[in-house]
Amino acid sequence: MTYDFDTQTLSCYHKEAYGFRPLSSYYDAWEAMSDDEKQSEWDALGREVESRWQRESDREAENQLAFESRLDSIIELMELSRANDDDAIRWMLEAEGFSQHDYMYGASYCAYHFGLSYDNDFKDNFERVCAAATKVAA
Repeated sequence: MTYDFDTQTLSCYHKEAYGFRPLSSYYDAWEAMSDDEKQSEWDALGREVESRWQRESDREAENQLAFESRLDSIIELMELSRANDDDAIRWMLEAEGFSQHDYMYGASYCAYHFGLSYDNDFKDNFERVCAAATKVAA
């Protein structure tokens, strides 16, 4: 059997898999394991990390669709005023109660707020809207 487990990064790998660092009892159990058992535990952590990443990706995709649907609804409601994506996003952020502090953090905070990927389809819109909002406040 080929071993690729790494005791030095075990804590980080566990945190990536479960969202928290392992307890000292986990390390005690780890140290008591044979290399085959350690590899088996390492592989299980790897499967959990992959599963977690997939769930996160799925959640971001669902959030993206929900955001786009909400944005389309706002644009549809404001079509007479010739609203564009930036206008709709500005209205949406205002409705969410964004403060000047929130706008300072730009597109990354908007993505976080709506549960979107940081590299989402609207990051340029978010940046423009946030930049305009902070410029107005200055």
